[in-house]
Amino acid sequence: MIVPGYRSDAVAADVMRGEETQLRGAVGLGVCNGWVVLPGTHSKWVLLREGRVEQLPTYLTGELFALLGSIAH
Repeated sequence: MIVPGYRSDAVAADVMRGEETQLRGAVGLGVCNGWVVLPGTHSKWVLLREGRVEQLPTYLTGELFALLGSIAH
């Protein structure tokens, strides 16, 4: 099965490229409602309602940490 990426334009363009397969697995395990956190350099917080993506905010956590670390040195 090929699962395409996901894009949300609610506030700003946020995208998932690959993480949607993790969400598919979570839904398959019965996680159909609530927030799912997908950590990484662009952390994604996905709100699921009845197994569908309702919100997809992303945060530049890894890049911000690296930037602040480089300023401190």
